[in-house]
Amino acid sequence: MYSANTSTLATGKFDNVSVNSAAAPAPLITSVSAATGSVGSQVVISGTGFGAAQGNSLVMLNGAAVTVNSWSNASLTVTLSSGSSSGPLAVLVAPSMNASNPIPFTVTAQPLPTPWLNQDVGQVGTTGSATFANGVFTVKGTGQQIYGTADSFNFAYQPLSGDGSIVARVASISPATATPGVLIRNSLDPSDMSAFAAYYQSTAYLNYRTTTGGSSSQASAPAGTLPSWLKLTRGDSTLSAFTSSDGVNWAPIGTTLTINMGQNVYVGLAVYSGNTSVLATATFDNVSVNSAAAPAPLISSVSATTGSVGSQVVISGTGFGAAQSNSLVMLNGAAVTVNSWSNTSVTITLPSGASSGPLAVLLAPSMNASNPIPFTMTLQMPSYSLSASPSTLNITQATGGTSTITVMPQNGFTGSVSLSASGQPSGVTASFSTNPTATSSTLTITVGGTVAPTTFTLTVTGTASGLSKNTTVSVTISAAPNFALSVSPSTLSVTQGTSGTSNVTVTPQNGFSGIVSLSASGLPNGVTAS
Repeated sequence: MYSANTSTLATGKFDNVSVNSAAAPAPLITSVSAATGSVGSQVVISGTGFGAAQGNSLVMLNGAAVTVNSWSNASLTVTLSSGSSSGPLAVLVAPSMNASNPIPFTVTAQPLPTPWLNQDVGQVGTTGSATFANGVFTVKGTGQQIYGTADSFNFAYQPLSGDGSIVARVASISPATATPGVLIRNSLDPSDMSAFAAYYQSTAYLNYRTTTGGSSSQASAPAGTLPSWLKLTRGDSTLSAFTSSDGVNWAPIGTTLTINMGQNVYVGLAVYSGNTSVLATATFDNVSVNSAAAPAPLISSVSATTGSVGSQVVISGTGFGAAQSNSLVMLNGAAVTVNSWSNTSVTITLPSGASSGPLAVLLAPSMNASNPIPFTMTLQMPSYSLSASPSTLNITQATGGTSTITVMPQNGFTGSVSLSASGQPSGVTASFSTNPTATSSTLTITVGGTVAPTTFTLTVTGTASGLSKNTTVSVTISAAPNFALSVSPSTLSVTQGTSGTSNVTVTPQNGFSGIVSLSASGLPNGVTAS
C-alpha cells in the first residue's frame, strides 16, 4: 500500500487475510449447518485445519468475532452474537490468524423479543427454533431428553443474575409424547447443573442435576390436562418447582433443592421430542421472568373479574410502563382492546371473541408477563337498540314529516317492541305505522296550522321484555309560506266621471312563490275596480 505522497501516511485495513501453501495450508471450511440465522442461533462449521483446540483462534462474521461454543480440528460450533451483521464467515487460526475461505452468511431479524435468544443444546438432530407472536412463544425442538448425564433439547432463554423465577403456561404440545417446560441451568453446556419443571401427559415433573456431568434425579406431581402452568424459583442455591391449573394456586413438584449454580444462569422455555428425527412444537403464553434487577409487572387489583363483550375493566398495579408502546394486555392468550395506559393503571375493553382465562399485562420489549388474574367472560343478555332515520326533520305548519324507527336486535333478541312518542308540543301528533314491531316502523309527525314555529326533541321509547330503549328525532316547525299585500297610494281622491289608480304589491313570506289572485270589495254602486 502506498499514499503516492512521501509526506502523507496512508492507512488501510484488511480482514479475511489468508495465506495458503502446500507447506502451510490455510484452514478450509467445507460446509456450514446454515447460511442464515438470527442473533442467538447456533451454526456448525465443518472443515479441516482448525486446530485441535481454540487457543487464540477466532471465528469472524463480517469483521466481528462471534461466540465459540466448541472447537475441534474439523468442526466448530458458534453462536451469533448480539450486533452480528451479514457478511463473510471465516475461521482465523492462531498464532498467524490465517483466515479460511469465506462463507457468505446472512443475519436475519431476531424472531424473539429482546433479550430472548434461542439455540439447540446438545446433540439434537434436526435444528430447532423459537418465535414470538401475539403473546405466544412457539418453541420447536428435537433432542432426546433433559435427564441423565447430558441433555439435548431446544432452548429459548435469557440470562438471569442472582435470585429470580420463571412462570409459563404450556398451551399446547405436538406430538403429545414430547416434553415442554421451564428451565434454569448453570450454562449451555449439555452436562451442566439444571432444574427443569416439565409437563408430560398430565403429569408435572422436576428433572434436576446437582453437579456438572452428574446423573439426574426426578420428582413428579399431578398436572391435569393442558393448558398447564409451571414455575421455577431460585433463591441463592435453593430451587423450587411448582405446578398449577390457573397460575394462582400452586402445588410443589417434589421438595426444595440445593443446587450450587453460579451467580449468572440461563432461564427460559425448553422442549424436546424424545427423538432426534421428530421436531416437536410447544406453545407457551403468560411467560414471566422476575428478578430484583428486572421485576415483572404486577397486577394488584382489577375493577371486575367478570364481564361481557364491550365491558371495560380497569387494571391497577405497578411496572406497566409510562406508555403502551408495543405492550399488550392478554386474556386467555388473545389481545384485548386498550383504552388508556399508565405505569400503574390500564383500562381495557373486552372485545368480541374474548374467552374466560388468565388476564395479564405483557410489558414490551421483552413481553414479560404480569401475574395472571382469572377472568370470566359472561354472556350478554338479549337486548335491542333503536335508531331514527332521518334523526332531524324540518316540518312546515299544517303539514307533516316521517322518520323510520328501526329495531336493532342484540345478543339474540327476538321480541316485538312497543313504541311511544313524547316531548311534542300541543297541536303536534305522532303515530307509528306498525306498533308493536320487531323490525321497523314509520313515525309520522303531524303539525297543526296554528302551532307556533319552534324546535323540539321528540323522544321515541321502545319497551319489550322489561327493557326500555330510546332514540330521538329533532323537529323544527317552520311557519307556512304566506304573502302580504300593500297598495300605493293607499288613499285616492277621484272626481265624478273620472278614475284613479293605486299599485297593489305582493310581498312573499316564508318562501311563498305562488301566483296571487286579486279581487276588490266594498265598492258603492256605480264604482268598479279592475
